[in-house]
Amino acid sequence: MKKTMLAIAFASMAFAGVNTASAEGYNRVGLSYDLESMSASDDTYSLNGFGVSYIHGFGVSSSHPMFVETGIKMYTGFYGDKIMGFYDDDIMNVNMNITKLTFEVPVNFTYKFPFAANKMAISPYAGLNFKFNTVADLKMSAGGYSETVSMFDKDGMDANVVQLGWHIGANYQYSRFFAGLNFGTDFIRFAEDVNTLNFSITLGYCF
Repeated sequence: MKKTMLAIAFASMAFAGVNTASAEGYNRVGLSYDLESMSASDDTYSLNGFGVSYIHGFGVSSSHPMFVETGIKMYTGFYGDKIMGFYDDDIMNVNMNITKLTFEVPVNFTYKFPFAANKMAISPYAGLNFKFNTVADLKMSAGGYSETVSMFDKDGMDANVVQLGWHIGANYQYSRFFAGLNFGTDFIRFAEDVNTLNFSITLGYCF
């Protein structure tokens, strides 16, 4: 509860600062490679996927290049492997596949360091993210038989639809193009005994 209240306070201060800002804002659109690591007590699953994002930066200072960013990102994650399991009382290889689709709303504080006559800039940032997991399916198949269960179901993993987390990162901008790195984890776990770590590499365009 304390972490949730801090998150709400952070977001409130961020948007309150927008109303008094006089610095020029900006927009970013990007395509990303996303790696999400789901760590359970007995194993770790690495989901590879891609994402698309839109970010708007609000200037919060008339004398310093400080910004509050928010927007939306949609990203996917896929995992596939063969594990040993039982089918018709026989031990055999079982195909295991995980599919995820997540929408994320970030709230970041960033500071832009321009150089090379303002043609380039490095912008480190830190912030919170609000995740909405819309798809999380686990499929098991063997011997011509397959079964798909939702991880949100109690019979699956009883996973959380909503998560709250933090992240840090930096963007390098050249002219109107940028490349960025992002890393973070979650305060609210994906499931009771499942932690998630996220890493992404983004390429995009600023306007």
